[in-house]
Amino acid sequence: MKICLTTRFSPWDSRGGGMALLVHDLAHYLVSAGNDVAVVYTHEAPVPFAAEAIPSVNYEICWARHANALRYIPPVARAVAGLQKKYSFDIIHGHGPEAFFLPKLTLAGRMKFIMTSHYADTWPLRPGGIFKYAPNTIPVRLIHRIETRCEMEACRKAGRVAVFSGWQRQRVISEYKIPSVRVSVIPAVVPLGLFDCRRDEAEKNRILFCGRLVEQKGVDVLLRAMALMAGRGDIRGLRLDIIGDGIERARYERLAERLGIAQTVRFHGHLPRPQLAQFFRKANVFVLPSRSESLALALIEALACGVPAVASRAGAVPELFRDKEEAILVPADDPRLLSDALSGLLADESMQQALSRRGRAMVERHYEPARNIEKLIGVYRESLTD
Repeated sequence: MKICLTTRFSPWDSRGGGMALLVHDLAHYLVSAGNDVAVVYTHEAPVPFAAEAIPSVNYEICWARHANALRYIPPVARAVAGLQKKYSFDIIHGHGPEAFFLPKLTLAGRMKFIMTSHYADTWPLRPGGIFKYAPNTIPVRLIHRIETRCEMEACRKAGRVAVFSGWQRQRVISEYKIPSVRVSVIPAVVPLGLFDCRRDEAEKNRILFCGRLVEQKGVDVLLRAMALMAGRGDIRGLRLDIIGDGIERARYERLAERLGIAQTVRFHGHLPRPQLAQFFRKANVFVLPSRSESLALALIEALACGVPAVASRAGAVPELFRDKEEAILVPADDPRLLSDALSGLLADESMQQALSRRGRAMVERHYEPARNIEKLIGVYRESLTD
C-alpha cells in the first residue's frame, strides 16, 4: 500500500512529544512491512532544530511550513495534496488537528482517510477539565479548544478511527460522537530494539521523569512530592532528572527553587532517544505523575528498559498497567501519596527487581512491533473495502 501519515511537529523538535515519535516509529515499521510511506511534519519558521540532527530514515519526509499557532493546518493539506500527485496514496492517516482538511482530499478517488485521536482524552470540549490547572493561559486554552474541534471533525469524517486503549476508545465515542463500529483499539508500535535492560548498578536513589512540561503531565505534583521526600531526610543522594521541554518549564524551575529542591532536581531539556536511553539505564525509578494519559509512551519505554515505575492512576494507565505487577499506581494530584510510593520503592530492591522483570515482559507481550503493525494494516485493508 501507499500510505501518507501526518502529524504536528517532528521527533527532532523539542515540542514534538510522544505523538511525533509514534508517527516516526509507525512509518518505519510500515515500510519494513513492505509499504511505501511518506510523512508530513509541520515546520515552524525559524527552523527549530538543526538539519544535521535529523537522521536518515527509510520513509519520505515532507515539511509543511507555517508561521505559528494554528497556521500549520492548511499547509499540511497542501503538502499532502502535492504528495498525492506523486504517490497516488491508498491511505491518508492523520494524527491530530493537522488533519482537519484532509478528508476533502479523499472525496475524489479511491483514497481512504484514517484518524488516530490524540486529543479527546487530554483536552475535553466541556469547560474545566485539564484547564483548571492553568489559570493564566487563556490563549493556550483557546488554541487547544480549537485544535480539539479540528481533530473531532476530522475523526467524524474518517472511515476508521484508531486509538491506543479501551479507555480512550470510550472517550472518542462519547466526546466526539463517533459510532463504536468505526473505532478500533490498536496498541502502539514501540521499537523495543532501541531499549535494553542493562542497568548502571552504581547509581542510587535516582528518579527519572520524561515528557512534555505541560500541566497534563503533573510535574508540579512531582516537585512537591520530591520536596516532601527531601524534607524527611531519610534518602541519601536523592536526585530527580527531568527530561523534556514545554511551556511550563520556567514555572517548574521557579517552583523547584521555591520548594528548596533546586539542587536535587535537574532540568535537561529535550534529548534525542540515544541520550534518553542513557538516563533510563541510570535511573532507579521512573515516575509518571500525569493527570491524563491515553498511552503513556514514556512509561512503556521505561518498562522496556527494565526501569521500575510509579505512575498516577489516570486515564488509560490502570487499563494498560496492573498495580504492583508492572508498576506502582497512585491517585493523581496527591503529592504525599506519590512521595510515599517513590520512597517505598527506592527502599525495596526486591520490589524493584520484580517490577523490572514483569514490566519488561508485559511490554514484550503487548507492544511487539510486527504484530501491532499487522493489526493496523488490517484496519487499512478493511477501510479500502468499504
